[in-house]
Amino acid sequence: MITVMLLGHRQEMKALAEAGSALRALAELLPDEAEKVLPTGVVEAVSISELQPGDTVLVRPGSRVPADGTILDGEAELDESTSSPSTPSCCAASNCRRVLPAR
Repeated sequence: MITVMLLGHRQEMKALAEAGSALRALAELLPDEAEKVLPTGVVEAVSISELQPGDTVLVRPGSRVPADGTILDGEAELDESTSSPSTPSCCAASNCRRVLPAR
């Protein structure tokens, strides 16, 4: 009985370690900074923790999207396959005007 309990505990600890590892890997995908567009049109580099709802950010070609939001202008393809399993693998900005799934 004790052996079965110890084996179960070991499996649980292994699963917790793997989940923590997966969360750290996801966190590494987020950029550290975002390019926030100020009301004056000036672009300023800010920490992603400083972003507020309603802020406009500039996402350059090849860069990572720093936050969830709505595409306002431009043409690009975004790979949303890591956002949610229910979203399409990519979305063209010219025909995609919706809020990206929450992470």
